[in-house]
Amino acid sequence: MLWSDTRRLYLEAVAALEPLVTDIEDPTAPGLGVWNVRGLAGHLLRALRTPLLYLAEAEPVTDVVVDAAGYYADYLRWRSANPQAGDDAIATRGQFELQHADAFEIGEAFRTATWDLSAVLASTDGARIIATPNGAVQIDAYLHTRLVEVITHGMDLARATGRTWDPPPTAIEAALSTLAAVSVRMDQGFDLLAVLTGREPLQDPLPVLR
Repeated sequence: MLWSDTRRLYLEAVAALEPLVTDIEDPTAPGLGVWNVRGLAGHLLRALRTPLLYLAEAEPVTDVVVDAAGYYADYLRWRSANPQAGDDAIATRGQFELQHADAFEIGEAFRTATWDLSAVLASTDGARIIATPNGAVQIDAYLHTRLVEVITHGMDLARATGRTWDPPPTAIEAALSTLAAVSVRMDQGFDLLAVLTGREPLQDPLPVLR
């Protein structure tokens, strides 16, 4: 996929979040797991803010660059070795991101991040390398991982707030493509194929994202 297409799909998915994050009625309502709606929105907001954060840092000098599937696979291996620490860290970051924000402030935070993303990504080369906790990765590949987060947790936020949400089908397709590649890296490719083709029922969540 061309960088221009990656950038467009990601920004279209981000823009589709607007009706979800601008009409939140009760930020303290149950969200997902330990998160209330505010915490879930905070975790989702990180899918917009982390590209900006990493692009603001100096480009790392390294020959070891992972792709989108490798990024997730490395993260999942670490999380498998440190399940409680990983879950606690993710939960805390989500809660902190919009700590004490009211419904209006949540919407404003997303609008600001969306505006900043459009400006920064327009002048960024897709081959630009960024440093992340899961290794160095090109911004093009990293946006594919953030697209998965936007689609997945946008769906979570819609369910938590009782809304219907229709992100762009092309963005959903791109997110599914990334998750399929991760499943193969994690030796779960045949399991996913069997489920998608009706050969086997899904008994337990595949260990891609939970």
